[in-house]
Amino acid sequence: MFDKFGDYMFFLLHAPLKKFKNGTNQLKIFFSVVGGLFDGMMEDIFRFRSQKTISTADPIILEVIGKDRDMYQMQGETIEQYRRRLQMKAIVAEMAGSSEGLKLALDLLGYPECKIEPLYMTDRSRWAEIYIDVPVNHDVNYDAVLLETMKVKPARTLPHLRFHCTIRADDKVVAVGAIGSSLKVKAYICKSLAAQATDSVLAAGSMHTTLHVKSQGG
Repeated sequence: MFDKFGDYMFFLLHAPLKKFKNGTNQLKIFFSVVGGLFDGMMEDIFRFRSQKTISTADPIILEVIGKDRDMYQMQGETIEQYRRRLQMKAIVAEMAGSSEGLKLALDLLGYPECKIEPLYMTDRSRWAEIYIDVPVNHDVNYDAVLLETMKVKPARTLPHLRFHCTIRADDKVVAVGAIGSSLKVKAYICKSLAAQATDSVLAAGSMHTTLHVKSQGG
């Protein structure tokens, strides 16, 4: 009903005080000045409220919020991904130490549908080790994945990260690339393509990847 605080205050006056003399009203002038100050205060309060909320905070404020939570924006991470990771901090912390919490943390980093395989299922002597299969279709921030894994994983486990990259080819042209390497294969015409990759394991800060490609025809 009222856009300005001064108009609202003038509306609350009794009728005799609202009368204009020679086209002016001193109370109207007073409320327009004082009301402007209150309008500015109200805007500041609403802006403070929006900046305090993660979903509406500006990027520069997100850095302050992240610092308070010991969470920093990862290389290659968009503002919206970082915002969502901050929003889910409490949930991830509550689920920390579980497989579901670890998969959620990796999902928030941009690596969904990860699978966790305990090694004791196939080798009882390796009861404290797990494989974490990470499907990727974009550039991988290995440091970020390893950091989040070490934060959220069960304390008793030694994780081995395996990154899976999908190679797609039609019946005519093929282009091959491998994560974590400088392998380059020119596009060419081929009849069939067979590709096999050894485990891409990331543990103790190092990664080893080997990709073998064999083509027929062309």
